Amino acid sequence: MSRSLRTRWMLALAAVCIVEAALVAVAVRATTAGAFERFLVEEALVGFADDVEAAVRETGSVEGFRGARRARGGAPAGPPLPDGPPLPLDGRRPPPPGAAAPPPGGGAIRFGLADAQGRLVMPFEGDPPGTAVPAAVLARGEPLMVDGRRVGTALVPADVSTVLPGFAPRSPEARFLRASSAALAGALALALAVALGLGWVLAGRTVRPLRALTAAADDVAAGDLGRTVAVETDDEVGRLAHAFNAMSARLAEATALRRRLTADVAHDLRTPLTAVIATLEAVGDGSLPATPPRMRAAHAEAVRLGRLVESLHTLALADAHELPVHTTRLETAEALRYAAVAVEAAAAAADVTVVVDADDAPAVRADPDRLAQVMGNLIGNALRHTPPGGRLTLGAHADGAEAVLTVADTGEGIPADVLPYVFERSVRADAARSGDGSGLGLSIVRALVEAMGGRVGMASRPGEGTTATVRLPVWTEG
Repeated sequence: MSRSLRTRWMLALAAVCIVEAALVAVAVRATTAGAFERFLVEEALVGFADDVEAAVRETGSVEGFRGARRARGGAPAGPPLPDGPPLPLDGRRPPPPGAAAPPPGGGAIRFGLADAQGRLVMPFEGDPPGTAVPAAVLARGEPLMVDGRRVGTALVPADVSTVLPGFAPRSPEARFLRASSAALAGALALALAVALGLGWVLAGRTVRPLRALTAAADDVAAGDLGRTVAVETDDEVGRLAHAFNAMSARLAEATALRRRLTADVAHDLRTPLTAVIATLEAVGDGSLPATPPRMRAAHAEAVRLGRLVESLHTLALADAHELPVHTTRLETAEALRYAAVAVEAAAAAADVTVVVDADDAPAVRADPDRLAQVMGNLIGNALRHTPPGGRLTLGAHADGAEAVLTVADTGEGIPADVLPYVFERSVRADAARSGDGSGLGLSIVRALVEAMGGRVGMASRPGEGTTATVRLPVWTEG
């Protein structure tokens, strides 16, 4: 049986509250009962001590209290008892005339009595009168003082709480314990209700944005790309909402790029294919002679078509993490000089000066063929966007454990809104179909560099030029 997140949270909270309430109730009940018993013992001890002191004042000795006890027990008396009501034997004062008799409970405590020298006057814990009382027992007792002098000690049993009998149901003690237990139960019930109420509200505040996220995710799954949710908090749920919004926006961008890529690739495939087919049909039916220029033009279109297919194949291998790369030690300066020579003719035709500045560049771990392909794409892209009379600088320098290779031009630059996406497939700086590429060149650059364990980047300011960076690991022995 499935339950909502709020229901599970409420059940868990209720279980925790009930267990906690039970533990608190047991602890408070035990503490209250223990404190109440100690109160009764202390009250009885004070009454016992007061009665002994009163007897000492009238008889002059603690033996007078023992004599009173012996007289009440039917034994031969010692010194005569004082006039008035008989002295208690158990530490409880007799009720005043006309008052109700005290209820059972606490009245059966048998305190001991020692004289000023620490000898028992009354039997205590099995020891007969005259026995010397240990110092620890005397320390636990209540000193008996008369006119500033210590005349004896009222002794407390070691485990006095065990001699307290049960309270009668109608006794004040029993009523007090019942009232305290009822108050405790009411307080715990109120605390449980308040905790569950607050838990219901707080669970609702947490579940509400999760439900909104679920609805938004369902919309995205149904094709409503770019769907976002409101971010109301800065906690884990809020950060989840931020992540969902970023993911949704990125998914919408990726879908738009994929659609553009499909359209661009279809156009780039159709154009050379149409030219080759038209030329071959015209030559085949005799409407056009098969002249060398016509055949060279058809061949050039077929080569262009082959390059596009090869680019798509390279990206497919990169997506499948199967792009073949064979890294080795490669001198960076030598690789840049080779790349400059390779584009020397194209640079001269475009009236662009190519300069290499990599004398102190470290050796890198790279695939020579793949790095040549990377530099060829970056340099070719820079030449297409650098006006006549411009300058193209190939540089390299060390940056910690990486070597940074740069291709900097003095062209028109890249718009700021396009710059973050230049390495995506089918993205052009001019956002138009002016040019003979398919928009895959920089995507292939990124795929090749990442396959060699490096990173790529692009920095640009419109009107000031663009700098492409390739970061590769520095060669280390072993």
